[in-house]
Amino acid sequence: MYKFVVILVSLFFSQFPLQAQQAQEKPYTDQWTLAFGMSQPLFLNGFNVAINYTTQRWVFEYSHGMNLNYSGPALRTEYQDQLLSLRSPYSTGAGFGPRLIARPIISMDLRLEAKVHQYNAELNEQQELQYTNFDLGAGIYWQIRPFGKTGGLLKGITLEPSIRYWANVASSLEKNFSYTNPAGETVGHTPYPLNLFGNLSLAYTFPGRR
Repeated sequence: MYKFVVILVSLFFSQFPLQAQQAQEKPYTDQWTLAFGMSQPLFLNGFNVAINYTTQRWVFEYSHGMNLNYSGPALRTEYQDQLLSLRSPYSTGAGFGPRLIARPIISMDLRLEAKVHQYNAELNEQQELQYTNFDLGAGIYWQIRPFGKTGGLLKGITLEPSIRYWANVASSLEKNFSYTNPAGETVGHTPYPLNLFGNLSLAYTFPGRR
């Protein structure tokens, strides 16, 4: 379960010597990027915005999601028979990591991330449950700038695909919580895991120092 995080953390620390060698190859620095997640409105009927600050060697990120709906097909398979609905009023957190590639057209970075998620679970027709999860994880992010070698406003248009793994490390949900599901069975509910997932953000990178 944690192998993906272990691999990313290992890559994270292995990049420090590489950064020193590539410092001259990373001219784009002191940049701010505003990004809007596409999977949240398309698949979760919600909203996500992130702001990133990029230095010569590092990326710092803060993101905030709102009104995310994991019900229906978006709900993990093992939870679909246990809940009527699952919503996340907010999902917020921050991350940072080294830049691995920095080019006018494409960049890539690796980030360690800490996130807080609130969940509202509709257990049955009479019972609802609210709890908060605390996640740690890592992700690989790409920044693709189709007009990166041109001038003008088009230069800042950015597509940001990402692959992330967030592992739940703590939750306000009491241990061994059980209830009666819609089928009349007594079942347990464990903190909802996000684990491995991908996203695509539409972003704009504002001019920075070169």
